Amino acid sequence: MSANAKFWGLSIVVLGLITRSTVESYRVVVSTQQVAEAQALEQRVLAKLDVVRAKHQNLARTSPAPSSRPATTTVAAETTPQ
Repeated sequence: MSANAKFWGLSIVVLGLITRSTVESYRVVVSTQQVAEAQALEQRVLAKLDVVRAKHQNLARTSPAPSSRPATTTVAAETTPQ
């Protein structure tokens, strides 16, 4: 094998290693950004959920829940003891 062939072979291997590490570094940066975006979205959703829960609790405390059925009276002697 000539020195020129060894040089090109070694150059291709080194170039491949550099390219792979660059691609992997890029993937890490992109995934880190995606995680940060997902966490920010989660925080916004949780904040909205807290607001909705607080509104619901305030409504539950201040007014009774509306009933769609008319009020019925129950008879105390519906069951007979045996």
